[in-house]
Amino acid sequence: WTATSNQTWLTVSPASGSNNGTLTFTAAENTASTTRQATVTVSGTGVSTQTITVTQAAASVLIIDEGSTNITIGPETGTTITINIESNTSWTATSNQDWLQVSPASGANNGTVTVSADPNPLSDDRQGIITITANGVSITIVVNQTGNVDDLVNVTFNVDITYLGVNYDEFYIAGSFNDWGERIPMTADGNIMTVTLQVPKNETVYYKYMYAIDGVEYWDEVSGDCTSNDNWKNRFVEVPDHDLVLDVVYFGLCNHIALTALAGSDQEVNGGEKVYLSGNYMGTFKPSEVSFEWHVPEGIVLNSNTYRHPTFTAPVSVDDAYYVLLLYVSSGSITSAPDEVTIFVKGKTNGVEMNESNLLRIYPNPSQGILNVNLETQNEHYCLCVYNLSGAKVYQSEIQSGSERIDLSFCEKGVYFVSVQNDNIKMMKKIVLQ
Repeated sequence: WTATSNQTWLTVSPASGSNNGTLTFTAAENTASTTRQATVTVSGTGVSTQTITVTQAAASVLIIDEGSTNITIGPETGTTITINIESNTSWTATSNQDWLQVSPASGANNGTVTVSADPNPLSDDRQGIITITANGVSITIVVNQTGNVDDLVNVTFNVDITYLGVNYDEFYIAGSFNDWGERIPMTADGNIMTVTLQVPKNETVYYKYMYAIDGVEYWDEVSGDCTSNDNWKNRFVEVPDHDLVLDVVYFGLCNHIALTALAGSDQEVNGGEKVYLSGNYMGTFKPSEVSFEWHVPEGIVLNSNTYRHPTFTAPVSVDDAYYVLLLYVSSGSITSAPDEVTIFVKGKTNGVEMNESNLLRIYPNPSQGILNVNLETQNEHYCLCVYNLSGAKVYQSEIQSGSERIDLSFCEKGVYFVSVQNDNIKMMKKIVLQ
């Protein structure tokens, strides 16, 4: 017998034989989008001819609009692109970027997909890839989104790592300006790490400094008025509509002061009473590396001017008095700015001593200058005087029991003392003008 094929894409082996046997058909790849057929004829002497029909499936077809494999879009909100798909089978569509979406994610035969992009908050261009796949056939669509330069300004970030105390592998910044994504390396200028980024103007930008050691990240842990009021404690900056260079800060601090003196809370005591001061500091140094120095006014004698928590006996006087003490802290060549604490000492009077908190109310406190003075006493006359921290009298008036209003809006912002007295009683309150 003999075996022949009527199509060159289908071969038969062997081409001839005798008695029983086996035929093997081999088909070349069908690259067409339609099915095709071939007929194999087997014939022999004295027997009827046999035919075998072989049908080969069409190739998977996946075609998109011409020119759609590389697309450029703008940075604005709501950018969408429609792409037509020509296919003879099922297909899927995926994106490799969160900011780039494709819908629907799958389909069959001919169809349409919509590509949409989130607004680009950065000045740099960015790129995403859409992949459409059908039975092993893939088409990639490169989507280039241009950067947003109209709504951005340059902000220079600076952080001092003098007291970081570790050998890091990398130092960088991350923040809301890039959705807390890519860590952006900072450049060393001596001990100052710096980088200039384009960020959205007229917005609040949150960020953190960080370093890495052996692949482990260590974030900038900061508390203070430079951080957000949440569990993350991120630094933040209110970005204006123009370029901005941020002040240098220490890593881990809100400012560029390695040492901050803390002189403690103001106190109100009686003459002859023992006063305990509570000195402290904030900074990057160990307690053993920090020294304290108190500067006191005339009339105050500390048991030691270099103790962290010194004591003294409040002077005894007929008149009320207040004393401003200054605390400096230092470590080596670094000395802090002074912090002050005010000690108000009540004078001894010939009248009856009474609890001023129950008799004299001054509000609001702090105030912008207009104060309500409330005296819960009998119908008496009093002299009201206001003193600044230097002891100079800045205001005086006569008042009566009940409620009075005084205007100190002409005074500079700061701390003042209000004294209310007559022959029988003296009262004093501290106020803050802001």
